[in-house]
Amino acid sequence: MAFEFRPEDLTGSLVLELRTRHKLSRVQFSELAGFAGKSTARLSNIERNDSWKFGDREAVARVLNDLTGGRFDPRYHGSGAADGESSTPSRPVGDVVLVHDEDDDPLDLLADVTSPPAPSPARVAPVATPVVEPVARQLSVELPADGVYAMSNGENQTWKRCRRKWWLGWYNGLRLRNEELVGVRSTGNRVHKALAAWYVPEGQSRVDPRDALERTIVDDWTAIHAVALERDLSNEQQNQLAREFAESTNLERAMVEGYVQWLEETGVDAELRVVASETPVVADVEVPRVHGPYRVLTDVPVRLIGLLDTRVYRVTDQRRLFLDHKTVGDLSAPAPTLPQNEQMLHYDLLEFLASDEGEQRCDGALYNMLRRVKRSTRAKPPFYGRIEVHHNVAELESYKRRLLASTADVLAAIERLQNGESHLDVVYPTPKSDCRWDCDFFSICNMFDDGSPGLGDMIERFYRRADPRDRYERADGGAA
Repeated sequence: MAFEFRPEDLTGSLVLELRTRHKLSRVQFSELAGFAGKSTARLSNIERNDSWKFGDREAVARVLNDLTGGRFDPRYHGSGAADGESSTPSRPVGDVVLVHDEDDDPLDLLADVTSPPAPSPARVAPVATPVVEPVARQLSVELPADGVYAMSNGENQTWKRCRRKWWLGWYNGLRLRNEELVGVRSTGNRVHKALAAWYVPEGQSRVDPRDALERTIVDDWTAIHAVALERDLSNEQQNQLAREFAESTNLERAMVEGYVQWLEETGVDAELRVVASETPVVADVEVPRVHGPYRVLTDVPVRLIGLLDTRVYRVTDQRRLFLDHKTVGDLSAPAPTLPQNEQMLHYDLLEFLASDEGEQRCDGALYNMLRRVKRSTRAKPPFYGRIEVHHNVAELESYKRRLLASTADVLAAIERLQNGESHLDVVYPTPKSDCRWDCDFFSICNMFDDGSPGLGDMIERFYRRADPRDRYERADGGAA
């Protein structure tokens, strides 16, 4: 019995689920719906916020009906099974009811917890010509229109640090609903925003980092206050939040104020000319991959992506460098390992690969450090410093090889997950003592192992879905 989706029955979450089932990116779906322009913001608003403009429902309903010829599971309309058909069974996990999809929808985070194992390769009927579907079309995160998988240093480091953290954050796109606004990470973020407003090319409006910091502090406190009201926190709890926030931001004010004084006293920036700020860098490469039981060898296109804090030109020796801002506890600690720091290697490799043959390439990095200290009478200077980092071609080639090997491992894990293997076998955790402060998923991690009820409720309450590549949007071919 055939059913059609009616425009008035559509919801954003339903559109997201069905688009994912049909392996369509937002760009591809937007084109089918006739949404103007290359931006996917319109479809994103529909899926994430259930926000519809005039005519959107009719356009989306037409696309969905065209994709499946009008044959839909009536449960999407809230009715019973069609005559002669059985509805898909639901299974409880604790106090959460999960719908087990026959196609093992990769966007359903919890479905994988109870999904059946993939069939043994020996029991899969052979085919004359093995066909390997492009890995990029199977992912749960949004990709560029050309379907090329984008790999950043952040994803690579997360994968190597803990596969479960990668699975939750990059594969499933989970992010804390309320980002941490007090602590080491938040201090780094606010200081970074303050410096980003200062290091801009000539001709652009330059903002004193102290003023830029104050604006950021106001924005973040507004967000904290809104969360406090939403959660109906007591006056005592709100006062405690205010004290913690004030302590953190007073430290940041001291750091930025001192940094401006350090620039004036040393003239360390006098020889630098800012070429570009917040600059996306990309390089297209191919990763050799062996797929499936038939051991099909293909070269999978991959886009290496990054976002430089600041590109600079040093007039005294005509070197091209990139400036990377870091808030640190100790100025001397990073020095011994900076030549092996993979963030610096990643950026330097991208600059090298993106340079046309014969052009002058990037000469290295300036690691710009600000100590997390209030510069009191008891604190011992120095409080600021820079380390210049250079890599030769052999080092970049070595890093490239291991980066591609790591990327191949990521693609293999994606393929295994899409083929129905359990996350426990593919993306197992790597617990360490720093998980408590270093991982946004610490509070729910053990629940995947101990059978605790309420996992779904925890995820729904404390996390939201977001494309982890949003910050690289311009580097991925989005709007600049």
